[in-house]
Amino acid sequence: MTNEIDTSTALKLGINILNKWKCTNTQIATILGFCDDTFQNFYGDAKCPTLTTEQLERLSYIVNIHAALNTRFSNSENVYGFMSMENRNEFFNGRTPLSVIYEESSSIHSLRAVCRRIEGMSDR
Repeated sequence: MTNEIDTSTALKLGINILNKWKCTNTQIATILGFCDDTFQNFYGDAKCPTLTTEQLERLSYIVNIHAALNTRFSNSENVYGFMSMENRNEFFNGRTPLSVIYEESSSIHSLRAVCRRIEGMSDR
């Protein structure tokens, strides 16, 4: 298996998860660190763009968030809906996890922080 196939599979998995979180194409592109044109070309061409190390890291956080939600919740409504639910704990401060990621998506730090917070929930 080549690295190109691996990145294509990872990208498709990440996009599938983000679609299930009900993200728009613009949100998906931003969260993954793509410009809209590159992302739209990927959908139209079905050829995986070359991914940067940061984009691969972003995909990893998305998959890890998904895995943690699957560990924490037994029904798909919570697994996929949690990211759009307002959260009252101190970290989220009434925001949704998805809004934290999207609002600060120019920085990978918010994605990492949300991932760690959600992974910590699954330890309880």
